[in-house]
Amino acid sequence: MNIEFYLNIFIWLLLVFLNINVIAPSCPRITNSYKMFFILVVLFSTFGYITGDYFHYQEIFDSYSIGYSLGHVEPIYIKIAKYVDGNYSLWRFIVWTAATLLYILTMRKLKVNPAVASLCFALFPMFYFCSHRQSLAFSIVFLAIVMLMESDKKRIPKIIAIGLFVLSLYFHRSMLIYIFIFLIAFIPLNRNAYIVILCLFPVIYHYIGDILGYLMNMSFLSDDLAEGYMKSDLVSATLWGKISGFLTQLPIYLLLIYAIVKTKIQKKIHVPKVAIVFLQMSFWQMYISHLFMGQDMSSFLAPRFREDSLMTLGIFYTLYLTKYKLNRPVRFFFWYLFVSNIFLYSYALYKI
Repeated sequence: MNIEFYLNIFIWLLLVFLNINVIAPSCPRITNSYKMFFILVVLFSTFGYITGDYFHYQEIFDSYSIGYSLGHVEPIYIKIAKYVDGNYSLWRFIVWTAATLLYILTMRKLKVNPAVASLCFALFPMFYFCSHRQSLAFSIVFLAIVMLMESDKKRIPKIIAIGLFVLSLYFHRSMLIYIFIFLIAFIPLNRNAYIVILCLFPVIYHYIGDILGYLMNMSFLSDDLAEGYMKSDLVSATLWGKISGFLTQLPIYLLLIYAIVKTKIQKKIHVPKVAIVFLQMSFWQMYISHLFMGQDMSSFLAPRFREDSLMTLGIFYTLYLTKYKLNRPVRFFFWYLFVSNIFLYSYALYKI
């Protein structure tokens, strides 16, 4: 086993323990800036051997460098590949440095605690952020959302935000779907709305196959992209695999349910409107993920939407923990999330 895989885990653990004071107040505060966050995330992303798509992207990168394609990527990434003259590590460095800087800029605009932002990033989306090229597009969209909502009177930030939404489409075509999810998430939901949405789940689930068939024929999805998104082979799992997978994902469900109950039903937590939007985006991403479970296309779409929901839920808890002290239930959920991350990284190491 190459030492690089263990270095990935070491970098992740280092980012966690540099900011562990957030959930373990008895530990000394080591850092409270984005400098180490930037360095560690870029290092992890550039040399992310342990993440699922590292070698897959390398195959695609190499195929384009010799004149044919093994898979679809947006033209902007091909241009970057040509610019770096076949240097795959430099290509990753450029893409994920841009994604990380934009994410940090978003956190700065939200005026959150850097230690909280760093820990939430490490525990929620870090593994998947460093796996998929769409992370750059997500960082653009998140910045656009914050700029769009930061002021009701200033027009220039809103114009820039609209431009960023359009720009994100050039970095990943799926952003059209996520921009639509943002627009839905912008609509406030109360207790009754959540009940109705959950009750409609069986009906929507029944017709989701027809809906996806329609989406495959829409012009914004190319044949290659639709093929990859909609027709992946189903992934079989043993009963133990399904149980362990559920237990690993359980802290995310607990944190999502807790946040919705406290902010929208009991109304005991009062956070900025932008935090509610990110929370509702996470809810809709998880909802869509479950719509795809058990469908013919679920092997790719269901996990992808669930993984993407970690980014928006992580931003919500970054805002929440910047304003509120950590209570006992949330502290337990975060430690549970830390343990589930250990399992995630250990399983990734086992599969290699």
